[in-house]
Amino acid sequence: MNSISQDYDSIIDRVKVYGDKEAYSELFYHLKDTNFEGRTDTLMFYSKIMALKFNYEKAYIDYLDAVTEKYKIEKNIDDYSTINLSNLKTTEKNEIIEWLKIMLENKIISNIQYDEVIK
Repeated sequence: MNSISQDYDSIIDRVKVYGDKEAYSELFYHLKDTNFEGRTDTLMFYSKIMALKFNYEKAYIDYLDAVTEKYKIEKNIDDYSTINLSNLKTTEKNEIIEWLKIMLENKIISNIQYDEVIK
């Protein structure tokens, strides 16, 4: 298991307040090693901060990866055509579509990638 090298609160502060990419990476890999229930919502929370507040491109993708994992969507995050939203509840589907719209607006994904998911 990846362990946090510094005080957990310090890492969180560096992510939330300063958008520290190194701290985010350390937190991200630490959370990936935790249990499923504990990691997806927490990963979504911190990746959303890094994406929206600090415009960190990797965090946009990390959020998409975490939210699709939360809803048990099997996919290859490098191939947007593998993301199938057809079996989701409307609220779950809308959550992912709204995030994809944000990614599109911020030029993290292309129109083609967006269309591959929305198909």
